[in-house]
Amino acid sequence: MMRPTKGKSRSVEALFLEAVSAGIHGQRVLWTTLPTEQWLALFRLAESQKLLPILMDAVCECEDRSREALFSPFQKAAMYQVAAQTRKDMAFFSVYEGLERAGIPALVVKGSVCRSVYPNGVLRISSDEDLLVEEERFAEACRVLSEAGLCLRPGEDPEGEAELEWRSPDGLVFLELHKQLFSQDAGPFGSMQRVFPEVFSAARAYPLEGGLSVLSLSPQDHLLYLLLHAMKHFIQSGVGLRQICDAGLWAERWKAEIDWELLWRQAEQVRGAQFCAALLRIAEEDLEIDLELPPRWRRGAQDPEPLLRDSLDGGIYGSSTMARRHTARITREAVAGQGLEKRSGLLAAVFPPAKSLERDYPELKEHPARLPLVWQKRLARYLKQAAASPTDRPTETVRLGKQRVELLRSYGILNE
Repeated sequence: MMRPTKGKSRSVEALFLEAVSAGIHGQRVLWTTLPTEQWLALFRLAESQKLLPILMDAVCECEDRSREALFSPFQKAAMYQVAAQTRKDMAFFSVYEGLERAGIPALVVKGSVCRSVYPNGVLRISSDEDLLVEEERFAEACRVLSEAGLCLRPGEDPEGEAELEWRSPDGLVFLELHKQLFSQDAGPFGSMQRVFPEVFSAARAYPLEGGLSVLSLSPQDHLLYLLLHAMKHFIQSGVGLRQICDAGLWAERWKAEIDWELLWRQAEQVRGAQFCAALLRIAEEDLEIDLELPPRWRRGAQDPEPLLRDSLDGGIYGSSTMARRHTARITREAVAGQGLEKRSGLLAAVFPPAKSLERDYPELKEHPARLPLVWQKRLARYLKQAAASPTDRPTETVRLGKQRVELLRSYGILNE
């Protein structure tokens, strides 16, 4: 199905949203000629959001598609990503079947399950897969993954960690194994776990392409998880448009089974109702996903425009600039302490506590006294990166961090 052009004088962001909306519905846009600068900006935006295959598929019938020199590099990149995703999926399912044979219930969240609600799921690429297993089966699951040839991230402790990163030597499998959807050791995000008390009892199997199926959360639990996972990244550096697509398409596919009143109450428990409502309004209004949101969800949504702008500016998981990534320390501290009174934004970014650095610096687990040395290493690395990038300055980190703290406050995540 084709979508006729709505005019060529619109902004890059408006064109991008139109193309993504078409792509996630299995449609294509019919645009007339666009300036080269606009096409290049569209391609870069799609790359920053990890949506290049979806964009390239949506625009493949446009008049400008014949401009080989312009389109070819990005088309090749999209084709490579799709081919790589296919190989990754095959390798992952082989590992997943090993867990099934061992009789270990493992719930797949995001990734493969999200691809199942896209018209052409292989266009929805991802870097990893996430598996949730019951805590009493965690050690056994680790054994199965090790026997399958996967290796732990260096420095990780299978007995002491709530989640572990596993990779295959060939790089095709990269998965995170979780005991909980939100680790209670994860600072301000640990409270999110309390709204997922019994996910395994409600789990179900979902059919995927090729006759495969995987276990995952119930439609209700998985939608709640997608929304709160998006909120987690929004609190840190930002939520990308792909996460909005995932939540919106999942809600559309399973809306007949969603208890919207319960979902609102669950989101309210973690101060996320206004954010979740705004995110779904973007899915409905800007991506044209048919959600049939109840009145309460419409009334409860703050203006979604700032969230949309933040998502487009920030890229996937808010990773568009180093300065933006560094704001995660500021916003996490703000949520953890419900304000910036205890520590300044710059201090929070440069001198975080040892607990929040243990994943990147495992030596702190056994030698917490090395924290000052780790601070020095981080600061030296940051200053080196800042010197190489005009957009990565301490002042820019603080400015953007304060701006994002106000954004969290506007969506009710922080107290007034």
